[in-house]
Amino acid sequence: MIFVVEDDDADKMLFEEACAAGDLGLRLEFFDGAEALQARLDQDPVAGTARPALILLDLNMPGTSGLEVLQWLRARRASAILPVVVFSTSWFEEDVRACYAAGANAFLVKPLRFEELVTTLKAFRSFWVDTARLPSSGRA
Repeated sequence: MIFVVEDDDADKMLFEEACAAGDLGLRLEFFDGAEALQARLDQDPVAGTARPALILLDLNMPGTSGLEVLQWLRARRASAILPVVVFSTSWFEEDVRACYAAGANAFLVKPLRFEELVTTLKAFRSFWVDTARLPSSGRA
């Protein structure tokens, strides 16, 4: 299961459409920044509770920003090693540096065109789901 922390409903819909168009078979659950914190990702999973294999995190969100969510996750024992990939429209070097300094595992820039989004999500899936060994017990 991949938790997608994203505030924009249009982007959520694009993610779902791109996953379908690319036949990616990703299991996604969507949250905004505040909802991600309320999901109690900082606690060890309880039997029967969905636990993400990794988090795909938008950076620029109103209210609770992606950087705040990342810092919150890294400050807690149970989520300190949970893989977090920042997926942002930002190209700014200071955003990239801030995310890596806060413990991001990767920083991807959101493509502008739908076809590029499908390609990016295929590459994301290839590495993070098919290739990388994740510390979570569940598959994405």
